[in-house]
Amino acid sequence: MSAKPETLDRDDEFAFFRGLVERYSPSGNEEPAREYLVSRLPEMGFDVHTDEVGNVVARTDGTGEEVLLTSHMDTVPGEIPVRVEDGILYGRGSVDAKGPLASMFTAASRLTDDEEANVTVVAVVEEEKSGMGARYLTDRRGAPAYLVNGEPSGWDTVTLGYRGILRMRYRVTGEIIHTARPGVNAIDDVISFWDGVRGLQDLDEGFDALTATPTEIDSESDGFELRSELRGNMRIPPGYTVEEVREMVKNVEREHNGDVYWGESTEPVLVDRSNPVVRAFMRSIRDNEGSPGLSAKTGTSDMNVFAERWDCPMATYGPGDSNLDHTPNEHIEVEEFHRAVDVLENVARDLSTSSA
Repeated sequence: MSAKPETLDRDDEFAFFRGLVERYSPSGNEEPAREYLVSRLPEMGFDVHTDEVGNVVARTDGTGEEVLLTSHMDTVPGEIPVRVEDGILYGRGSVDAKGPLASMFTAASRLTDDEEANVTVVAVVEEEKSGMGARYLTDRRGAPAYLVNGEPSGWDTVTLGYRGILRMRYRVTGEIIHTARPGVNAIDDVISFWDGVRGLQDLDEGFDALTATPTEIDSESDGFELRSELRGNMRIPPGYTVEEVREMVKNVEREHNGDVYWGESTEPVLVDRSNPVVRAFMRSIRDNEGSPGLSAKTGTSDMNVFAERWDCPMATYGPGDSNLDHTPNEHIEVEEFHRAVDVLENVARDLSTSSA
């Protein structure tokens, strides 16, 4: 049974958010954020536990349909001194994605005394690295009635979709050729292979584009042979599947001397703008004097994982400007955080306690 919730005013709610940002937690080293949440959330009225991979799961005790709010507690590396200046909070994760995560916990804490509100909030691990937290979550439980994934969209905007991703590495080993002699060595082959992969790209731009990006290349020699390896990924828009893009890359591979090895992949996702979760956000944003907008992102998020594995209405939402993700100037307006909490409170109550 959860403890009697601590009554938080807006200053307390922001202090909770700031405390989470102050716990630097790059992907794979989430322990400071996890310890903070496990210590604070019971005081806010939640039943709390940590699962085997380190996700923090907090629940209210309501009897209505389950609304799952989930975001990630890990960040990219690069600590930024946490400070507040002119109504703006600076710090690593303030946007991506501790702002969305803290707004979810804070909104749900306002509902812990509601006998109907059935809200689960999950802070997952390793979204920035492997997606392990979301994958573990979907492996261990069934789909909720409704799902909100937390990523920065702006307090008055809902994200409907993300491109998928296909990670790969291409490796080739060949005879060392003296640089003064003509011939194609392993490095030439890798460069030519990636030129072929780039040729698969669409002419479209943004969300609708199939794009290819190299992420790392290295070579080494034992004095007799030269090995070269390139790592990269393709971002996949709706209209393609991961398997279709693999086949396209295999056709390029057949014209070269090396081998492709596949890494992580997720399918693209684009939800219906008329689904109950999106409609609930539209109503709540209007009720909070906003003009609701819709967006689709060129990156990939845990929403891709959830959409692949769970058949339930969903959308992505959270305060903050996603253009500040991973930047050395990451920051969020304090007032935007509060507005997002108000919006999420209404959405969670609406979905859990009334017919959507």
